[in-house]
Amino acid sequence: MAKKEKVFSDGVIKVAVIEDDEALAEALRVRLTNDERTTVVGVFTSAEQGASALEALKPNVILVDLGLPGISGIDLIAGIKWKMDGVRIMVLTASDDHETVFKALRAGADGYLLKEDNLEKIADYVMELQNGGAPMNPGIARAIVSEFHGSKPSKDNPLTKSEMEIIGLLVEGMSYKEIASERGVSWHTVNAHVRNIYDKLQASGRHEAITKARAAGIITHPK
Repeated sequence: MAKKEKVFSDGVIKVAVIEDDEALAEALRVRLTNDERTTVVGVFTSAEQGASALEALKPNVILVDLGLPGISGIDLIAGIKWKMDGVRIMVLTASDDHETVFKALRAGADGYLLKEDNLEKIADYVMELQNGGAPMNPGIARAIVSEFHGSKPSKDNPLTKSEMEIIGLLVEGMSYKEIASERGVSWHTVNAHVRNIYDKLQASGRHEAITKARAAGIITHPK
């Protein structure tokens, strides 16, 4: 359900949050509202909700998850940039897949953070973005530099660093909850990474993913 907050006076950065993980959305709302530099003018759990309200709310910065139900976060970003001149958009998602990153940036995203990043600093990231910066997860920033240097992802290993770490923990027999605790992220973030792993390996479950990863030489953990 969409929540709208009071629009504060000029000088305070107005932020809208579009995130279908309600617990994370509420945590972001509380942290940004409690920082005197920022306030939250709306929290939405789908792209459709956000798209219908953003022009009236006039946020300075929008935090967007890419894995939204219905309209994708990437399509939403492109639409916002076309309609709202000057708004700054920060991707906040579980996906560090290189293709997804570049699609989001081409659509108009100004920054790209992962849900596993230190979100205690979210107000600092918002201020950096509003002041012309481009906050980036360090691994993603390196991927962008590598792309400009002409380096290409390995065709033999399609998994990202985070996905490699997670499949290693799956090999050890950890549950999603245990992996989330080990990595300091939410269950939803782990679930999103695992879905990406299954898609890339064309696997229907944990056992098949591990078997295919071993066969491809992606992992060498003992059975």
